[in-house]
Amino acid sequence: MGVVVLGVDPSLSNTGMCYGTGPDTYETRCITYKPAKGECADAVGRIGRLNALISEVDFWLPEIAPDVVMIEGYAYGKTTGGEMLAEFGGILRCRLFDHTPDIKEVTPGQLKKFALGKGVGKKEQILLQVFKRWGVECANADEADAYVLYRIGLCYAGVCEPENKVQAGVIDDLKGGAE
Repeated sequence: MGVVVLGVDPSLSNTGMCYGTGPDTYETRCITYKPAKGECADAVGRIGRLNALISEVDFWLPEIAPDVVMIEGYAYGKTTGGEMLAEFGGILRCRLFDHTPDIKEVTPGQLKKFALGKGVGKKEQILLQVFKRWGVECANADEADAYVLYRIGLCYAGVCEPENKVQAGVIDDLKGGAE
């Protein structure tokens, strides 16, 4: 078996994951959590939500056994829910690190650049581009982002070559190359 790559699009409601060993050998899944109205209004509610999300991650990580993880970094310009996403993101990164120290954060701009050829775009554009470029039909934008992260990971790990200069630039940046 080759290098196992895991792409993760973290979200408090629909965390997308895509993992496998090659462009045609992968699986996608979403960890979904929809809290009842007001459920996360206090620390106890937030901790309950975090426990539910992390329990799902803990269930799948041993089966996946990733060698390389590509996780979407924080969207620093986002104005709502940032604190709760940071709580989840920190715990999630600790859990991922328990399975592999080879974790790379991919900025939202790098993800879009790899998929769209430019660092800006809407989720729907990524969903469409994943289908057009790679023939992969995703259930939602979170799975599409996770798939793009997976493709980035395949290139980063040397399993695949970037398809163009823009993608090669993203990989170079992640490996600490020229900006």
